[in-house]
Formats: sequence, structure tokens, C-alpha cells
Amino acid sequence: MKKNLVFVSALLAFALSAQTIYVASDAKDGGDGSKAKPFAKIQQGLDKAMPGDTVELAPGVYFERVKFPRSGEYKKPIRLNGPRSAVIDASEQFAPKWEKYPEYGKFAWRTSVPATLFPKTENNQGCGLVIAKDGLIIQLFERRVTADKNGKVKIERDTVWEKKHLMQYGIGKTKWKLIKALAMYRAKERDLIVSFGDGRDISKEQIILSPPIPAIMIDGVDRCTVSGITIRHAQKGVLIRNSCGSVVENCRILRSDFGVEMRGKAERCTVRFCDISLDPIFRCDPRLLGSWDAWRGHKFGGYWDRIGINMLYTTGGHHIHDNYIHNHWGGIQDIGNPGQNLALNVHNNRIDEIEDDGLEPDGGEEYSTWHHNFVTRSRCGFRIKCIRKGPLFAYANVFRDNIEDFRNFGTIKIAQADVFVYHNTSITKAAINNNAIPKDIGTPNFHYYNNIFVCDCIFAGTYADPDWHDAGNVYIRRNNTKSWQEVMDKVFKSGFKSTSKFLATGKSGFTDLKNGDFSISQTSDAIKAGIDMRSFNLPGMEEFSSPSPDAGAVPSGKPMFKVFRNPSEVKHLPAGHWPLPGTKLSLPEHFAKHLLKNR
Repeated sequence: MKKNLVFVSALLAFALSAQTIYVASDAKDGGDGSKAKPFAKIQQGLDKAMPGDTVELAPGVYFERVKFPRSGEYKKPIRLNGPRSAVIDASEQFAPKWEKYPEYGKFAWRTSVPATLFPKTENNQGCGLVIAKDGLIIQLFERRVTADKNGKVKIERDTVWEKKHLMQYGIGKTKWKLIKALAMYRAKERDLIVSFGDGRDISKEQIILSPPIPAIMIDGVDRCTVSGITIRHAQKGVLIRNSCGSVVENCRILRSDFGVEMRGKAERCTVRFCDISLDPIFRCDPRLLGSWDAWRGHKFGGYWDRIGINMLYTTGGHHIHDNYIHNHWGGIQDIGNPGQNLALNVHNNRIDEIEDDGLEPDGGEEYSTWHHNFVTRSRCGFRIKCIRKGPLFAYANVFRDNIEDFRNFGTIKIAQADVFVYHNTSITKAAINNNAIPKDIGTPNFHYYNNIFVCDCIFAGTYADPDWHDAGNVYIRRNNTKSWQEVMDKVFKSGFKSTSKFLATGKSGFTDLKNGDFSISQTSDAIKAGIDMRSFNLPGMEEFSSPSPDAGAVPSGKPMFKVFRNPSEVKHLPAGHWPLPGTKLSLPEHFAKHLLKNR
């Protein structure tokens, strides 16, 4: 009884010490953060907040870019909270003075802008955003669409990559049909040029400009939480840098180049239940006519990639789950060297309409797991890119309606990297693609086991022939194409070895493909088709624990897994409760012993 009284007293003391600090966009200056007299600025609330406090936003639009000035504590995070109708808008309050600019074609308009909106563009390290009512506009990088010192213009396939030509005619064969608008900042002139293919009068439009500054920054402080709110018009919605245990949850992040980005010594941070969309002026479905022109507009003429959730050279241990990333350039990506981005756990995310890669591991990938994700309508569902060390574990993912699903991508010596791809389901043209794999190296430490591939052919790509370990997979011909047998003959002639099933007339037996249920019925050729992997000691094997497991992501008798789940459906620790104080990020000591021993 005495212990219970002490515990209750401690909870009561905590409840009394934690406070809610109120902020309202229409509040008068001179507020004190109380409910009766809220602050007018979010930063005022964050400056006042102490561990355990919540800065609560009222509905409204807040034209601010804010930073957490101090850390929360274990079980007492500092929280920035609000409803979705509380909107942080990172754009600059600026009134452009537009004028027609025929030098760049009949659609072009120009205005002078402050240099602060577009700093560092000469080194491609940052750029401001240009946003119309229709959505975010593709921005050309002047240095990449300018003739060389000899006056030579770059011509790639059907496109002249020269700024005046692009502003007049658009990009590629589709011109203005998909992309609809282009923008370009000129650093020397400090002006902005915008062209809309429909010839609209920009002087009557609301064009929004936003500098390359995060809407919310968590830098050098720990256990900070952003929850519930909408964030828009930012180069980075939330930047987490040098922070442990910080959380972004249940937020809507749109019209921002990067939804959430983690850098530096970010460790064991969580991004969950967020709805993230680049929301550009065109749709990002790579199957649409003109989508390749849109891809090239970003990659050849613009500022490279934009990513929903991005992890760059961090310490690692992050949990990325139950997010919905859609109508975006890239879904979820990590980049790092061995010893960085350790033990990532990326799962139950819904990825849809992605111009480039849905899931892109591109780092050390030491003990990282990417599982139970559902990826549709992307250019590449899962690009296994330049794995520096491993092991990477990719399992129980489902891919559908992508241009490619699995792509092994090289360009560096990746032979030492252990990659395990098992119990996934894929419906695509070619089951597995190689790209830029060194011919003398290949992917000898890649392991594809117990997957379902409904495809037109088993392999496509360039450079190295297939040399991964292949067993227990079920390859089922999707369409009656000649490539099925032609590729099969070529692959096995190259020395490829496999104990998988290759079925020209097989049955996938998916329960309800139209409605996204990829569990399999008893009529499926994937029933008991997999190899026994119980001794491999790989993550997730409890789902497939059988001497003769079903192939694919969802075994028979089990329901299709859910993605982008409601927080009430998922057991998860409250923000601030993870990691435990004094604990260090650690890695498992052993995995797949006998498999590696005998490979």
C-alpha cells in the first residue's frame, strides 16, 4: 500500500509540473501562453516549454519556421501538438512584381526576389520553392540548363536542355501536357522566371515562395515530439539532427521537398502515422504519358531528388512505420556508410505514386529490416542500392503496378554486402532487375528466397548476369510473352543456379487482387513451395515457421497485413518513452550462421 501511495504521488507531482502552453494564430501580442491569453507565435511557446510540457496550437495558419531550443526527458518529452487544421506554413511573405519576359518565350514571366529565398544555388546545395495554387512547380537548376563555355547545348534524346528552350517548349515529347509549369532562379540577376504551358497571366496568380529552411528544426536536443499538425511549403517539413528519441507522428506534410529528414547523430528517432505528399503541379504516377519527361525534369534539369522520409548518415536505430507517402518523387530512403544508419526498422508503410523509388536502402544497412510495406505505382518499388556492408533484410513486402519491383543497383564493389530478400510478393514485368552491377562482381551475397514473382520474365537489366542465391521462389508467367522462355534460356545458360519453381501456366491464387488482398488460397502454386528457413535465424521468420512454408508475403490462412494503420490499431510506446535512459544502440551478434558458412 505504501509503495502504491508513493507511485500515485509521483504521478500526481508529474501531472502538476507538466503544463500546456497555448498558441493561437489570431492571438494578440502580449499573451502569456495561458488558455485565456495564448501566445501569438509558436516559437514563443517552444521557448517557454520545459520537459513534459505541451505547446498546443489552435486551428489556424502560422507563418513561421521554428526550432526546439531544449531537450525533453525520459517520459517527459517536449511536445508540439495540434489538430490538422493547425498549419505551419514555411513560405516567405513576399509580394512579387511580375512582368512578361519574352526573351524566355511567350509563356515566361519574371520578378526580382530577395537572395535569401534562393541561397547556395551555385553549388546545388539548396534552393527555394516555387508553389502555385495547383501545386509545387519543377525548378530548373540554371547551371545544368546553360550552354557550356564553348556555347554547346546539351541535347539528350528528344530534349534540348537549355533554359530558354525549356521555358518556351517544356520538356521532351510531351512538352506541357504533364509537367504544366517550370520555374528557374537566376543567381546573378537575383530574379525568378516562371512559365506555365497554358499561358496563364501569372500577375493574377498567387505564387508562393519558400526559402530552404526547415519548417520545424530539432537540432542538438533530445526527446522532442511533433504531433498532429499540418506542415506545408518547406524545403524540409521537419529536420531532425543530432537528436535522440525524437518523434514525428500523425502529421500531414505537403508541398515540401523533404517531408522528414534525419541527419548527423540522429539516433533512435521515430516517424509514424504521417501523411506525406510532395503535391506537385503534376501527378507522379510513372505509368502516365509523359512521366519520363517529368523524371528527367527533376534529374537532368532540376535539383535532383526529393524524398518523403530521408535518413542521411545518421547513427540509426530509427523506427519508420505506418506512414502514407504518395504523389512524391521518392518514398523512403537512407544513405550512409558502414557504422551509420544502423538497425533501421522500416515497416507497414503505404507508398503510392512515386516518380522514382518507393523504398531505397543506400547505406551500410547493418541489421536493417524493411518489411510489411505496400508499394504501388512507383518507378522502382525496392531499389537495393550500393549496400556497403549489411545484412539487409527485406521481407513480407508487397509490390504491385510498379515499373520495376526489385532492382539490384551497384556502381561500387558490393560483393561483401549480405542482402536477404525473402517472403515478398511482386507483380511486375521482370521479377528482378540488375542495373550498374560490376560484371566481374555481381551480387553473389544476395539471397532471394520464398518470394512470389508474377512476371513476364524472370530477369532484366544490364551488366552482370544473375549470380545471387535463388531457392524456394515461385516465378509465374503473367502474360503470354516470348520473353519468358527467351530470358529463362539465357539466364540458365549463363550459369545461374536455382531450386525455385518456374511456371509458365501457374496460379498465384491471390484472395482478392482487385482490393489489395494478397493472401493466398489453397489453389495457389505458392502453397508449401518455399524452402525451410527456420534455422537461418532471420528476422520475421515466426510468420513463416514451417518445414514447408508458403511462398510470398502473406501465407494462406492469414489476413493481408495492414499499412498506414490508425494509431489505435498499433501497440506502440508513447513519445518520450523510447529509448530507455542509459541504453546504447546495439546490434545482434549472430544471424544466418549455417547459411553464411556454406555459401
